[in-house]
Order: sequence, then structure tokens, then C-alpha cells
Amino acid sequence: MNQTPEIDEFRAGYVSILGRANVGKSTLLNKLLGTKIAAVSPKPQTSRDNLLGIVHGDKFELSLLDTPGWPKSVNIDTFASSMIKDIREAIDQSDLILLMSAPRPPGTIERSLIKEIKDRKKPAILAINKIDTLRKSAILPVIEQYTSLYPFEEIIPVSVLKEDNLDILINNLATNIPKGPPKYKKDQITDRSISFILAEIIREKIFIQYGDEIPYSTAVKIESFQQNNTGVAKKDLIEATIYIERASQKAILVGREGKALKEVGIDARVEIEKFLQRSIYLNLWVKTKEKWKNDEQFVRELGQDD
Repeated sequence: MNQTPEIDEFRAGYVSILGRANVGKSTLLNKLLGTKIAAVSPKPQTSRDNLLGIVHGDKFELSLLDTPGWPKSVNIDTFASSMIKDIREAIDQSDLILLMSAPRPPGTIERSLIKEIKDRKKPAILAINKIDTLRKSAILPVIEQYTSLYPFEEIIPVSVLKEDNLDILINNLATNIPKGPPKYKKDQITDRSISFILAEIIREKIFIQYGDEIPYSTAVKIESFQQNNTGVAKKDLIEATIYIERASQKAILVGREGKALKEVGIDARVEIEKFLQRSIYLNLWVKTKEKWKNDEQFVRELGQDD
């Protein structure tokens, strides 16, 4: 177990990354891609939509679906229900499941996800993340408990942040997807639009900047993305709206004399310029949309590309 297998013929397939919130799914996706397309913050439920990242190897193409963290309650609102639907759709369309867990015994969320996998009879690999946080001897009982729950193809302890065993993980993923030709162009890393990724970057900065209440009450939509290719000194113009649920939250989001929102804009601009490899102007607006999490059409629009 946990050896690096040889890949014979070319393989290509879809792999859904499942796990509880804040277990490291988006960080793993970014690491394997070698670039950042998924929002990452210390707060749980930073990821809200399925996000495809495509890893190209000499003999494989891994289409990785980063999914939202499984909510603690599936009956909170339309938004939580939408995330559950996204996760189930990702499982259905995948050739292989990558379940990520923390280095501790399976809890209610992990058991719920394993049930979803078992019901669909999907092959799965388990990656136990953050192994750098405890003794190696403590991992063995965790592996035994997971082994009793499901016949995983492999169980691989990893540290995503320190990049420990990621080479073993990616090779095991590649050998457990179907043989077949690539589905995407060699230079394509996602099927999402640039606007979607820009909104994710802005939302990530909101999660990092504010306390517990504000981030979960916000949604970001790119209203305009004007690319200016007429000269080296010209800058692209990006305009985005940050939606909040209650008018009282606007003062917190904007901050005194607009300083808090300005910080979000500065941090987001730096990251967006790094992603786009060119300079931009970024304008942020704040609007109130009461109970947007229960607005089915609005929630659906947020997950769609332009």
C-alpha cells in the first residue's frame, strides 16, 4: 500500500474531492494544479460550488472536482441544499472519489459521505490530511477504522501544506481512473470562466478580512470585466458587487471611512493581478439582498458562468 504505481496506457477521468469543511480540499486542488483557482481561508465552508481543476501528466489527465464541505445540517436553507445537490452530482459523474479526512476517527460527516459513496458503488481513495500534526503511530488506528467502513482502493496519509506524499497520491489517482484519451486541451486547467475565478478571489479576501458573521452572509458577482489590450500601460477594469443579507451588515463590511472594504480591494487586486499577469482597476460595490440564501434563482445564478 501507498507505493507509487506505474501508469501503462494513457488514462483520463473525473475525480471528486469530498470531505468536511476546512479539511484541505481546495488547498489540495491548488497544489496539484500548481496555481490558485480555488478560494482558501481558515474558515469552514469557504468553497460553495463544484470547481473543476485539470491536472495534465505525461500519461494521464485528472479532472478534479473540488466540492463544498458537507454541511453539518442539510436543512438550513436553499443554499445548503444546493451544496448537497452539487456534491451528489459530482459523485454521480465521477469515475473515482477522493475522500479527504483529518487524522482522527471518522465522524458523522465522514460517515455520511461514505454512505453516499457506498450507495453509488463508487471506487474511492482516502487521503488522511495533516499528518504532520500528530505521531505516525496515531494514524494506524484511524486507518483501521476507515478500513472497516469501506473498501478503499488506497489509504494515503498526506500533508497538503508540506506537500508530503502528494506524488504518491496523484499517481494512485491516475492509476485508478479509466484508460482513454484526454478530454481537454493540454493548457486548460479549468472549465470555469475568468469572471468566476475573480469572484472567488474577492470572496476569499472577505473571508480572511472579517469575523464569523459577515463572510457567510456575502456573495460576489462580477458585473463587468473590460480587458484593455490597447497598450502596455493600460489596465483592465473589473467591477464587482458584494451582496449582503441585511442592511445593518453594510456598515461592518464597508468599515469606517470605507477602510475595511478598501483593504479587501487592495488584497484582491494584488491576487487578481498575479492571476491575470497584468494590471487592473478594481471597483467594489455593496448591495443588500435580503435572504439571498433562500432565493433559489439567485443562488443558481451565483454558481453559473457568464
